[in-house]
Amino acid sequence: MRTLLIDNYDSYTYNLFQVIAEVNGELPVVYYNDKITLEQISSMVKAGTVQSIVISPGPGTPHRLSDIGVCVDVLQHLPEVPILGICLGHQALALAHGASVVTAPEPVHGRLSRLRHKGHALYKDIPSGDGFEVVRYHSLVVDERSLPECLEAVCWTTGGHSAVKLARDTAAEPCAAAPAESNSGDRPDVYQHDQQHEGTSGSGCLLMGIVHRSRPHYGVQFHPESVATRYGIALLRNFRDLVAEHIKWRCGSQAAQLPPARHVGEIVGPPGRLSGLQPWPAPEHQCGATLRLLWSRLDGLLHRLPGGSQALFELLYGWANDTFWLDSAAADRGRFSYMGGRGGQLWRKLTYKLPLPTSTTPAHQKTSQPFLRFEEQPSRGDTLHDGRQPPSLDPEDHPTGATSNTDSSTAGACSTSCEPSSTIGASSCGTASTVAAQSAPHHVRTTALGGGTLTVEMPDGYDVRMDAPSGFLGFLQSLLERQRLLVEPEAAAQLPFNFWGGLVGYLGYELKAECGGANAHTSTTPDAVMYLADRVVAVDHATGDVFLLAMYDSDSSSWSCGHAAVEAEPEGASRNSGPASSSCTCAASLKADSRAWLEETQRILEAAVEQVKASSRRETASASAAAPSSSSPSPAPTRPLGWQCARRLTPGASCDAASSFVQLPGTYDGFGAEAEKVCDICAELHVMDQLYAPGHCSGPPPSTPQHQRLSQMNTSTSTSLRWNPAVDYGNAARRDELGVQVTVGAAGACPSSVLPDGKVVPFVLAHGRSAYLRNIAACHAALHAGESYEVCLTTGLTRLAAPNPAQLYHTLRQLNPAPYAAWVQCGAEGPTICCSSPERFLRGDRGGLLEARPIKGTAARVPSDPVADAASAAELASSEKERAENLMIVDLLRNDLGRVCEVGSVHVPGLMEIESYATVHQMVSTVRGIRRAGISNIDCIRAAFPGGSMTGAPKVRTMQIIDMIEDRPRGIYSGSIGFISFNDTFDLNIVIRTAIIEDLSPALARTPAAVAPGGTIGTVKPHDAGTQQHTPMRRMMTIGAGGAIVVQSQPEAEYEEMRLKAQALLRAVGICEGGAGPVPVMSN
Repeated sequence: MRTLLIDNYDSYTYNLFQVIAEVNGELPVVYYNDKITLEQISSMVKAGTVQSIVISPGPGTPHRLSDIGVCVDVLQHLPEVPILGICLGHQALALAHGASVVTAPEPVHGRLSRLRHKGHALYKDIPSGDGFEVVRYHSLVVDERSLPECLEAVCWTTGGHSAVKLARDTAAEPCAAAPAESNSGDRPDVYQHDQQHEGTSGSGCLLMGIVHRSRPHYGVQFHPESVATRYGIALLRNFRDLVAEHIKWRCGSQAAQLPPARHVGEIVGPPGRLSGLQPWPAPEHQCGATLRLLWSRLDGLLHRLPGGSQALFELLYGWANDTFWLDSAAADRGRFSYMGGRGGQLWRKLTYKLPLPTSTTPAHQKTSQPFLRFEEQPSRGDTLHDGRQPPSLDPEDHPTGATSNTDSSTAGACSTSCEPSSTIGASSCGTASTVAAQSAPHHVRTTALGGGTLTVEMPDGYDVRMDAPSGFLGFLQSLLERQRLLVEPEAAAQLPFNFWGGLVGYLGYELKAECGGANAHTSTTPDAVMYLADRVVAVDHATGDVFLLAMYDSDSSSWSCGHAAVEAEPEGASRNSGPASSSCTCAASLKADSRAWLEETQRILEAAVEQVKASSRRETASASAAAPSSSSPSPAPTRPLGWQCARRLTPGASCDAASSFVQLPGTYDGFGAEAEKVCDICAELHVMDQLYAPGHCSGPPPSTPQHQRLSQMNTSTSTSLRWNPAVDYGNAARRDELGVQVTVGAAGACPSSVLPDGKVVPFVLAHGRSAYLRNIAACHAALHAGESYEVCLTTGLTRLAAPNPAQLYHTLRQLNPAPYAAWVQCGAEGPTICCSSPERFLRGDRGGLLEARPIKGTAARVPSDPVADAASAAELASSEKERAENLMIVDLLRNDLGRVCEVGSVHVPGLMEIESYATVHQMVSTVRGIRRAGISNIDCIRAAFPGGSMTGAPKVRTMQIIDMIEDRPRGIYSGSIGFISFNDTFDLNIVIRTAIIEDLSPALARTPAAVAPGGTIGTVKPHDAGTQQHTPMRRMMTIGAGGAIVVQSQPEAEYEEMRLKAQALLRAVGICEGGAGPVPVMSN
């Protein structure tokens, strides 16, 4: 039995897809509501292609044609076709027969209600009252008093709603109707709850289910597909059985052609279970793969190298241009780190810019009271006035996209031909499962606009610029199909991590334009930068092992001339002036170059370890020979031979003149406390407050000529060690938009981050406090209008000055270590990214296992008070608002994975767990599934990007709302950083808690940048051109921060949460510039 699933551009449609497919035993056919006509649907029914229809939930109202599409026509003109309407579909069923759809007493999004029903066959085996709890996402309801005679009310709330409550919270009493035994493996129990009153209207029970008295049409207001709904599987099974009964009654003998109903053992839920992994590597991946891997392991080297992974990175790459470091700074939650720089013959740099937005609407018109134009829902019995115009939020421009932008060619011979798949534009060998082919024309969002501009930098420095008609993700799809790394059995067994070489870098938020979103704003940074990294250093923090990996191509014809990333220069491609490409090199030479790099890198690392050992022996001998008396002052430790300062900024900097080093105890590198060795000058200039804080150092500061010189300089230049923001900025009400207490020592501050009159350059908020509160009000208007369930609202903090990026990242990873941290330096033109993200966007593991770990819910830590800190975590864990936020995003991520995963494999092994980081507690969930055969890694990324925790739900409509309210690009913030390995795995984070640093041109450096006395705007004095690259006032720094807005959100609390999320970065900048607190923030 096959179902047509009409998608109302919802973000939970593919949760329905998964459950319907599992119940029916056949994949549904999916169409957007405006991409199929009534005539086409009628033809499908007559041909027997589909036997039933399910109308999905969706944003908006059934009164608006652009929201409901073909659905009302289907309900009115197909009386003999079994139809189930869910949420918006339920409302459409009522409206199609003349009932009223009105504003609910209050919006209910992501909360549970207990239901009672009349015992209709749709509710077979489902208890009425206790035991039947469902999730609701709606702002509108069907007015029961307006139901015509042909519609019957069959289900209602019992008078309240609640937050999801987990079994671990309390030992709840068992329900009157015990659920059936679950065979779903690692599923959380999400069914206990405490009832609350349904708003203040006193309306009591609300209508939750209707049926047509003479047609096989049914509607439910709740969401049977949610992870927290009980008996949703049973309801969809019952609909299937009703369809079969209708066919038997109507068709008689023809009904014998229907296969026997599939047995559904699990009817309570939650849906999904962990199924078996796919073979890895897949045969189609190995077929024709030409890339080969050389590798070596240095056992325990990380433990033998003082400074840990940072020392390793500095020794090999030194914070140079075009370097990356995927850094599991919180190694208790992330075991592996990866680092690299400019590599060998396969190395490329891919830089992509989207085309300019095509909208001609002035920005001020788009954001002026944007949601005052939302249509208010009619009161009971009223009709909608046709003359009112809704905002332009219709998603007609996003096609279903059963098209392919991929190049199916493969390198080398293959025994099975590769053809485009009919599912998601994937290319799959003939061995792919026929299940994928059967799913046509179900859709993944694709770009609705022409591609942007791609620049490919070659190993010898010249660029090739071209149009990318299939967009950046389409280009990566084609590249990954051609360039595949052969997975040898020994490597698969001996390398415990997944990044063996491939693509590493970032995808910016505006790349949503290639994933169903609009191309609304232009970022100042490239929309994507990806390095093709053929030489990688991997660190195992659990064992201390360091791995060196080098890729080469056994078929050198496509790589040695420098055109692998572009195949062949297309007509119209331009190339900058640069050296001519080298002549082709044979595969043997490429292999020899890779092996030489492995050997040289190993020699460098082993030599560094030997120098440390030799230095330690000399220090021990020297200490034994000249043991000082207890009354004499402790001498400063001397610098070991060949030793480099852990805070060294650039070669040849002041560290080279330092004569000693000091020890900073407690530096954490994931496996224990280490003493960080810092030269005396760096300690004096950059970390005075931390180094000499009470209890931080056991001995006095170093007594050296350099220290004495610095002390004299500080005494002569510092007239006041405390800076009063109220005096400097003149306007106490506006002096610091985040309310921070700022103490800056003039001598310790970064000289070029201080204006000539002694003022520190502040951050400027894109939306000040009053503007941010207005934006929250606009989000609430959208939520009450039914346009969204949750809006992830953000803003930006910008500053035309920045500390040295390397120093900032070092400080940030100490203050706020995170499992998905990253340093990415994108060349001389930038940007430089300092990221301390705790959140995984999506991982594609061996065997096709996909995992997302969305974070929704944040509370500040109280490190000085363990009791208060534990109370803060407990309050977060029990918050109804935070649980509603988290549940909505969990259901959204289930939907995104459901687009590309095996039927029944999407499950939630961890729901709303509390994880504690250096500055905040977070509520984290885990969603997993098994990638369906024939689906590529790019298909998976496209299906889920941008991460739902940074958009809200429904995703497409909510991204449009965000574009209108924020009225600015997010850039790299809210995007993803990570790797896409050539061995068919990937891992990407969510870019939060991140600073983006861009170098400015001299013209930009002279633009208004700083707040002068009286709160007016001043002008930054330009510096000499020769120092531009290393001058803080020649840099622009941006930080993003925000939070999810739901119906329960309190505006002031949301503003405070945004502040909280920016504090670690503001503090890191302040420390880098010699301050004792965060850098001040001003309103725009």
